Amino acid sequence: MMKQGEHLDAEDSLREKIRQLEDLFKDLRHFDWRLRIVDDASKNNAGEYAGQIFREEYPQYCREGRVTVENVEKKEGPKGGAIIQGMHKAALRGSDIVVFTDSDNSAPLYCIGDILWAILMENYDAAIGSRALSDSIVLNRGLLRLIQSWQDTILFNWFAIRPLMPEIKEIKDTQNGFKGFRRELLLDILPKMQIRGAIFDVELIYLSKIFAQGKGVKEFGMPWIATAGVSNF
Repeated sequence: MMKQGEHLDAEDSLREKIRQLEDLFKDLRHFDWRLRIVDDASKNNAGEYAGQIFREEYPQYCREGRVTVENVEKKEGPKGGAIIQGMHKAALRGSDIVVFTDSDNSAPLYCIGDILWAILMENYDAAIGSRALSDSIVLNRGLLRLIQSWQDTILFNWFAIRPLMPEIKEIKDTQNGFKGFRRELLLDILPKMQIRGAIFDVELIYLSKIFAQGKGVKEFGMPWIATAGVSNF
């Protein structure tokens, strides 16, 4: 994550996330949002810079506790540890539905609506966005990113998921960084998780299905727009 202006091809990630959340929830009386940034011991002080933006540009949101920055208590793996810690704290503090997404804007936050519908209206325990379904829309993906996505979806499903975790073999895209969960489910499964690395999503989906109290996990097609590979605030 870089500061604004340090990478000309990157998006204005943090402000864009807030803009999307404001737009999505502005007319909803029974829903509210919180944005939690988790800094996984970054070397460029991304969390500190995000906090500065919050304090200077969104002081009211800071006072309300609507936007917060947290540092991981202990770095655990390259990806999963920070997300697990952030989701667990959000659930402990009372968020009814917790969604995690990557720091870039490849996954538009407007798709939170799909997650809310699946969990609240269709009684799923978790809902995950997918780049691999027939109604998924994937844009701006170059050849290298296409090959990587193919590895993350088709190859990973056939050669890892199906033989090792057949219980979730119907999930086509386990690696997309856009997933939402009921609070009760997270409080149950997160203390059980062992994987903290890049494929922690697989264990997260597996436990979500095994310990589901409702209809389990729904995978839905979503728009996904590849970024330049580097994000900035």
